[in-house]
Amino acid sequence: AYHGLIVMVVLVFSVGASLAISSYSRQALRPESTSCNEGSNIRKGGNFIGAIAPEPEGVEQGNETAPSIVTFVFLLGVEGSGHHLWGSVYDSSPSFLQYNETKSRGFIDEPLHDLNDGLTSLFRAGCSSEVETGGSQINRSIETSNYTFGLVVRSMKRLKAELRRTHGSRTHTTVALNSHFQKKRQGSKFFSYPFGTDEGCRAVSYPDLSLLYRVCEAARVDCKHILLYRDAMSVIKSTTVNRHFSETGNQIKTLSSMLGVLRTQNMDHYDKLAACWDYDTSEGIDEIFELLGWRSKEEFRENFSQLFHQPQVLQENERQEVVSPDLDFVMKTMEEETSHLSDECKWLFQRNTRKR
Repeated sequence: AYHGLIVMVVLVFSVGASLAISSYSRQALRPESTSCNEGSNIRKGGNFIGAIAPEPEGVEQGNETAPSIVTFVFLLGVEGSGHHLWGSVYDSSPSFLQYNETKSRGFIDEPLHDLNDGLTSLFRAGCSSEVETGGSQINRSIETSNYTFGLVVRSMKRLKAELRRTHGSRTHTTVALNSHFQKKRQGSKFFSYPFGTDEGCRAVSYPDLSLLYRVCEAARVDCKHILLYRDAMSVIKSTTVNRHFSETGNQIKTLSSMLGVLRTQNMDHYDKLAACWDYDTSEGIDEIFELLGWRSKEEFRENFSQLFHQPQVLQENERQEVVSPDLDFVMKTMEEETSHLSDECKWLFQRNTRKR
């Protein structure tokens, strides 16, 4: 019995020593810091995947049980589908007034600038080494994408903190990430599908909704998206006749591909879908009046009617002037993609509504 007791003591001591050594080893292998100070490996293009930039002074740590005081909303749509109207709708909303009150105090210019430059960098990563944005060169290399990710996360947290500081914890504000903030020029970009004028990069210059939602999750902020669509021929007229984004044939093929991307991204994140908005008929626009801070749907509709006048349907002769008959076969694909996008969005939104 005496020898057995000694064996047990030795075993307990051995196990305890092993656990202590294992714990010490894990601590020793862990990076000393994931902050992005001047000498950090991240700023120099290190490999700390998903590393987060340092918390700015005054930013509160996330509270999973606390009610959301800010929602970041992102508009999904191909270029020419109505982003300028979205900018006007947001500019005239109570949420924008609340946001602008905070902005006028000078607290959120820097995080807003960082947020937009960061998203541009992340969405275009891998396309070109440098792209000029707002007069500054932003490195697009993969080596700095981890720091950029952290920069965007930090900017969202700072915006949330400043809104809380200005309006308290009981007032909800919606920040439109790509409304362009038309009344204040230094605002967000449209981030359409695609965005940018570099012909060599247009096919791969479009938002990554999965990446955006990972940023939102890391920042512990509420994010949603709205899907906007429009008659395919009207989109081509807007982007090749009214404005010249690309040659007609190239534009049809590019936007057909973008519509496929939109379908996939919307399906992947249907639980975050706030509205399906048909630009031509305004169907679905009523779903967002509360999101933008309006208390009355009637008041919202009155405001919207002053901003939007329903476009006339293009007649057959007008459609032939936009797209020549020899491109009918590729135009048919774009029209089908638009129809599928609309039908799928409505079905997914109804599914969300039933689940609520």
